[in-house]
Amino acid sequence: MQRLFRPRLHLSACWLHGEAVYLYVSDEDCKKDSQAQLEQLSRTLSDALATVGDLPQGVAWQQDNTYREGKNQFTMAYACLLVALGTFRHFTASYLRVGHSALIDIWKHVQNLIDLFFLLEVWHFNG
Repeated sequence: MQRLFRPRLHLSACWLHGEAVYLYVSDEDCKKDSQAQLEQLSRTLSDALATVGDLPQGVAWQQDNTYREGKNQFTMAYACLLVALGTFRHFTASYLRVGHSALIDIWKHVQNLIDLFFLLEVWHFNG
């Protein structure tokens, strides 16, 4: 499998504890900015509303400790909008420490899923 072409991709995930994990894969030339993060969050919340039928009273949003993606005026304005519109009663934003040690176990599971999808795709292609 080492000889196969492997395109570079961006992988991110939204984890709704107790419900689902949403994986988002994009091409390497797509921007990794707050607009992409908010699009992923919006799609996740929209799908959760359609699937479960109701949203919780509040959101705890945890993401990378970077101004490019999350610690900026756009994400805070989005959070304020969700509360002002009554979608949620509270919105908590927290940012990971440098090193991301809290997410190592989670990303091991995500990597296992990616490997599984890759193997299934190869099997389907060869089968």
